[in-house]
Amino acid sequence: MKKHRLMDYNNEIPFEKQVPAGFHDPIEDKFDKAQKTMVEEKRRDWQERDDRKADKDKLKKRKNEDLPESIFGEKHEKKRSKLILPEPQISDKELEDIIKIGHVFDSVRELVDDNPSRFSF
Repeated sequence: MKKHRLMDYNNEIPFEKQVPAGFHDPIEDKFDKAQKTMVEEKRRDWQERDDRKADKDKLKKRKNEDLPESIFGEKHEKKRSKLILPEPQISDKELEDIIKIGHVFDSVRELVDDNPSRFSF
């Protein structure tokens, strides 16, 4: 009878591979902060701050050159023409008549729904 080798997950790490011996010992490496700043990207908030400052400087420079205010103001919207609609196909009186007919049909439907045996043949 074979005894299966069971793994003790509390003491061992499954599928762990030991790191092969390398060419140098990483303990001797020293951390250089200057290298870190060169490798890392610029932080977003710092980038935004720099961009805002550059925009402020550009606007200040343009205002000092006495350019007209219309450049800095909001752009004017086009004036819209008056909306032209076609003539209605039915008049107000005809529309009221259609609504009245609809109400009559609704009341007839309610009567039929209340007493279904009365109208059945």
